[in-house]
Amino acid sequence: MPVLIGYYFLRRWRPELRRPFRLPEWMKWVALGLGIYYLFVWGVSLPWCAVSGCAVGGVGNVLPAYFIGVALMLSYIPLYLWRQRTDRRLATAEAAAAPAASVPAGVGDDRR
Repeated sequence: MPVLIGYYFLRRWRPELRRPFRLPEWMKWVALGLGIYYLFVWGVSLPWCAVSGCAVGGVGNVLPAYFIGVALMLSYIPLYLWRQRTDRRLATAEAAAAPAASVPAGVGDDRR
C-alpha cells in the first residue's frame, strides 16, 4: 500500500527522477486506486473480520492476533525516529570534520 501511493506521489511531484524503467503515465492512477483499495481493506475490513470472527480455516477468535500485528507494525515508528536522529548526528559530525580533512597536503605548510 505505501509503495503504490508513493509511486503516485513520485510520478506526480518528481517526474524527472531517473528510474530503471518507466510505466505509462496512466499507471500512476491505477497505483493510486489500488493503494486506496488496499488501505480500505487493511483499515476497515481486517478489523471487522477480526471482531466478527471470520477467520480463514474456521480458527476461533483472531482479535488478539490482529492487535499483536498492529503493535508490531507500530513498533517500527520508534526505530525509524531513532535511525533518523542517528543519521543526522553522523551527518553533522562528518560535516564538522570535513573542512579539516579536505585541505590537501602541503597547502599552507610553510616548512621548506
